[in-house]
Amino acid sequence: MAASWSPNEERLVIASKNNVLLIFDPEFEPMNETFIDDGEGTGEPSSAQIDSCTISWRGDAKFFSTSFSILGGRKSLTRDINLAVFKSAAKADAEGGVVKSISEKPVNNVQKPLAWQTNGGIVASFEKVPLGDGKYK
Repeated sequence: MAASWSPNEERLVIASKNNVLLIFDPEFEPMNETFIDDGEGTGEPSSAQIDSCTISWRGDAKFFSTSFSILGGRKSLTRDINLAVFKSAAKADAEGGVVKSISEKPVNNVQKPLAWQTNGGIVASFEKVPLGDGKYK
């Protein structure tokens, strides 16, 4: 479904069609795996089908975000290289930077592209908003 090398090329993250997120080292040895969706914090797989996924790394390769389609919207989760999810209230990383998930519940009309700001301060996507005439802006 999706794959992305970290900027330093030390990790490869793969989002598989069976809703599993895997992380590999440069020799393709598996390091860890978990479900793409965190099941609302339960760690259990969601029964909902995930149709597409985008992966974007922060520039320092310590965190990445996934944006995936689920339950009629898109959900985005930010994870560290151990696949731990960062949620709700912002948390500081080891160097004091702030890391936060961008949408923990599915959001309608959020589009697929996902990218980190160069300095790692913001991870963003965009929302397709319907106008009154049925068109989108």
